[in-house]
Amino acid sequence: MDIKFIGTGGAFDIEYGNSSAIVNCNGKKILVDCGHTVFPRLIQLNLIPEIDYILITHLHDDHVGSLSTLIFYLYFFQPQKKVKLIAPLQFHKELINFLNFSQKNALKFIEIEDLPDFITLIDTFNRHYPDMQTFGYIFTENQNHIIYSGDLNDSGYLFQEIHKLNLNGQITVFHDITFNSLAKAAHAYYKDIEVFLSDYQIWGYHCNPKLKPDDCKIPLVIENPNLLF
Repeated sequence: MDIKFIGTGGAFDIEYGNSSAIVNCNGKKILVDCGHTVFPRLIQLNLIPEIDYILITHLHDDHVGSLSTLIFYLYFFQPQKKVKLIAPLQFHKELINFLNFSQKNALKFIEIEDLPDFITLIDTFNRHYPDMQTFGYIFTENQNHIIYSGDLNDSGYLFQEIHKLNLNGQITVFHDITFNSLAKAAHAYYKDIEVFLSDYQIWGYHCNPKLKPDDCKIPLVIENPNLLF
């Protein structure tokens, strides 16, 4: 199992691309999020043929801005091939309604299924933007766990949920991060995440690395070439 990021920036960090990754787990390659910079990057890297499933954390534009384009591309360049989206059951209707705005009959172009048994849901409703449904996910293979936070303003909540699951084996956490204390309403502040470094391997993403303070102890995804395409 492994994860590689297509982009590591936030909504406004165009230089680094919208945060998105492909997780290779149990023989399936899963694209996590498809913001407005993601489709062009997938084309440049010739990654689209490798994608088995698409998984979305939430419906902000920097996470779904080019999702419709990717779905149309797959359908029309590989005729009648429906794109396979996986999503928590309670998110199916919201996701289909969103896609219907640009695709009208979205179910003509997609198949949507509940999460496979190797992906565990972390429900983070109202913990990024008021009254918004967001999710984090845990990918598991052979007691190795990759945890992807999605956008989350409460780092303590994520680690509390991890602890409840009593996971055995190797745990690697990829957490969105902000270096601006004023942005704590939407994203996890780096100092709040650092308290968990003694218990978990943590990588920060969804940020501008140029703003990383000298005292930040959390390594960033963009600092590790092995985590990047």
